[in-house]
Amino acid sequence: ETVQGTHEVFVRLSTEPYADHPYVANLDSLTFAPGGPTSVVVESEAWTSNSGRGLKNESSTWTSGPVTNVGGTADGDWLAYGEIDLGSAALDQLSVHYVHNSNRSGRNSALSVYLDAFDPANPGEPFVTVPLANTGSSWTTDGTAVVDLPSTVRGKHQVWVRLSTEAYADHPYVANLDSMRFFTDAYDVEVPPTDTAALAAVVDAAGTPEAEIARYGRIDARVFTRELAAARSVLADAGATQAQADERARRLGLATDQLVPAERRRLENLVASAEALTDEGYSPESWQAFRTALGAATGTLDDAAASDAALRDARLALQGAVDALEEPADVVLVEVEVSPRCLAGKPYVAVRAVNVSDAAVDVELASSLGTRSFVGVAPGASAYQSFAARSATGDLDVTVTATGADGTQTVEQVVTVPSCS
Repeated sequence: ETVQGTHEVFVRLSTEPYADHPYVANLDSLTFAPGGPTSVVVESEAWTSNSGRGLKNESSTWTSGPVTNVGGTADGDWLAYGEIDLGSAALDQLSVHYVHNSNRSGRNSALSVYLDAFDPANPGEPFVTVPLANTGSSWTTDGTAVVDLPSTVRGKHQVWVRLSTEAYADHPYVANLDSMRFFTDAYDVEVPPTDTAALAAVVDAAGTPEAEIARYGRIDARVFTRELAAARSVLADAGATQAQADERARRLGLATDQLVPAERRRLENLVASAEALTDEGYSPESWQAFRTALGAATGTLDDAAASDAALRDARLALQGAVDALEEPADVVLVEVEVSPRCLAGKPYVAVRAVNVSDAAVDVELASSLGTRSFVGVAPGASAYQSFAARSATGDLDVTVTATGADGTQTVEQVVTVPSCS
């Protein structure tokens, strides 16, 4: 009987105890023997060292699909693959995926495998040799050669490959090599057919965004298009596994969920930057218009069904409101007149501030000669002070500060104190 899948496992221990022998055993682990085809693939291009000469790794497209293979092979070439773990199952067959071009490859080409010991100068008997028969008259028609191993292998082994052929005029090559596969089908079990219903549903749902792909950002659209093509390829592949179908469904679903219309993405970015603004330094009117546009843009973003046109209009309106934010205009509350004069041979500086606004203002007249404050100066009325400047000479700084309901105005003037001599 075979088992597969996920199970809860219980172990019951038993023994026939007797005097001073009460125990069953000390247990380390349980291992279930492989329940399905077991194989280990060694990619030919994954060598750790080789004989050099013309050997090379190259990308090719064979009849069976794209591969990375070893090319430039000649009689006597060898490749080392280091330690390969062949697993715990007893493997009894070996297959080689390759191309033998009858127009360029020699006769009787073969691949010999050595395990655990190999001397290039004196290779000796290989563990197994795989004849590489002709696969066609080009470097694209591939084939697979299969042989039984002389004995089963398992565990870790050092692996080498030596190539041989009978080269002749214009036919110097052995073959182009893709991979080797150590395997056994001694544990063959029935594999249920791949269920692609979920993948087909995801592909079908992806048809809607595919039809309007121009709506989406370039990077997201590229990822979506790539994943949709890969999903369709798996759907069309009769040999696709359940794991492949499930993985493609998952990846296409993620790529579809990631699609966001470019206009929505632009509006999201603008709203995020706009929400970071504060009202400091802007006029009340322009700030209110900005807040109104921001509220409308946020409402449009919250509407999952908003069209690209609606998203674009909201973005342009918000950007216009951001661009229109302006600093408040200067407040004009008073007109100031500063007059230096001489009275009875004495110097004075007279300062007058006339309220030109529509409401009462508080006024402060200040200089190094003194300060005078006035509260509630009526519209059209003046705040006036003549400062004696007996000890002052040269330039004098005069500052007038008016404060009203519309804000504060500061006026600074410089006058020259008269000598009056």
